[in-house]
Amino acid sequence: MNDIAQYYATNADRMRLYALKAMGNHADAEDAVQDCFVQLMRIGHSIIPAGLPALAYKILRNIIYDRMRWLRIKKEAESYISYTMERMGGIESNINANDLARHLEIGISTMPEKYQTIYRLSVEEDKKVAEIAYLLGNDYKNTEYCLGKARQRMREYVRALAIAE
Repeated sequence: MNDIAQYYATNADRMRLYALKAMGNHADAEDAVQDCFVQLMRIGHSIIPAGLPALAYKILRNIIYDRMRWLRIKKEAESYISYTMERMGGIESNINANDLARHLEIGISTMPEKYQTIYRLSVEEDKKVAEIAYLLGNDYKNTEYCLGKARQRMREYVRALAIAE
């Protein structure tokens, strides 16, 4: 049994509790721990066994922070959309779902292709940063940075759209 598998067997429950305290949800905690070990297995051969515990918790903490940041951004977006819809008269608004979808597609198309791909995988396919990085063969931090920039561009586009109307 390799070092990572052995570490998983002896420490996964403790790591789940750590994630559960931070995230408050068993399923999210389990997913975070699994993603952590997937990342560790990808690094695999270059991990020094003595540094494995510190690296595992560092990766887990970063995954937790990333998900909590995503939830905060999602809540802010939902709140912003709700506020905008109330301001515009709710369901009777002049903008229907097709117009909204068209506007969002225009906003996405203004981004560089790399940002578009990462943004679509995140929003349309509900992929996590680690999954996107793996699918595209990119570095995790670079993927996270590009997704943040893509979200920022979409927020700016939506704000500009709201002001124009």
